[in-house]
Amino acid sequence: MRSLKNKKILILGHTGFVGKELSKKFYSYKINHDCFSKSQIIFNGNSKNNKDKNKLLREMILKNDVIINCVGENINKKYMNSRNYIFVKKILDAIRKTRKKKHLIHLSSCAVYGKYFHYKDYIIDEKTVPEPISKYAKTKLKGEKIIVNNNIKNLNYTIIRPSQVVGKNMNALGFINLSKFVKKKIFVYVSTIHAVRNYVNSDDLTNLILTICNKNKNKDSIYIISRYSRLESIIKFIEKRQKIKSYFKLIIPKPFIIAVVNIIRFFYKDFPVNKEIIEGLSITTKIRSNIFKDFKNFNLRNINNYLQTITR
Repeated sequence: MRSLKNKKILILGHTGFVGKELSKKFYSYKINHDCFSKSQIIFNGNSKNNKDKNKLLREMILKNDVIINCVGENINKKYMNSRNYIFVKKILDAIRKTRKKKHLIHLSSCAVYGKYFHYKDYIIDEKTVPEPISKYAKTKLKGEKIIVNNNIKNLNYTIIRPSQVVGKNMNALGFINLSKFVKKKIFVYVSTIHAVRNYVNSDDLTNLILTICNKNKNKDSIYIISRYSRLESIIKFIEKRQKIKSYFKLIIPKPFIIAVVNIIRFFYKDFPVNKEIIEGLSITTKIRSNIFKDFKNFNLRNINNYLQTITR
């Protein structure tokens, strides 16, 4: 990591989950970096409270060599376009105003492949053409496209598409609720026993970003980072961890479960299961990482490390 200490690095969105984990990792390696988010700004080692945040953002982008964009919105639809697209445009506009060489590392999402998650036994890889469905995925892809089509001579970019990010400080409700349902013995398989869960551990994602930052020569690249586990294996691991005796594997058609869940949610708005969770439990599409072509010794953790944390 010696070469990183000579680079000036800016993390955008350091108060979000991935940005926070990345900043912690940088501090652990004693790598100096600036941080910018809507709630906190750290510039040259000092906390800033500048009313003109856009001006300060431009100044920070001009000063730094590597800009890591972890800003994103996947919950509130009202802010998705501004944070997933317009903010990216602001970054590029600032880079255009300098001749200094810049490297933009942009965090996107495998959600841009939304259509394929409804296919049976499909394999998503680097050749798969994005087909987003949700507003989140569509705005993420818009952000990607303006980076790819930027025409800025002094800019190299790396776009990273992770699948669901899990980690010890991340409340991945899908997995947490799964653990609860198994414990209460109310879990059922949705349409198939061959469903899979695609995920990436937050440590692996931040290690990839660190590795990319450490490269002296960077070409424009789009990386997919993900691995998968069979849902059946996950259930068995949870049962073993919680010392639950395995019970009959009940498979119920997806339309029936969705109908039942919709009725329950009509009366109980806070019911922890919705249509999206049910859809997720029936996915058989697998995501294939392409990071190994450039990072041959890179390893990805399996889901058991995370499951050990949420099943204590």
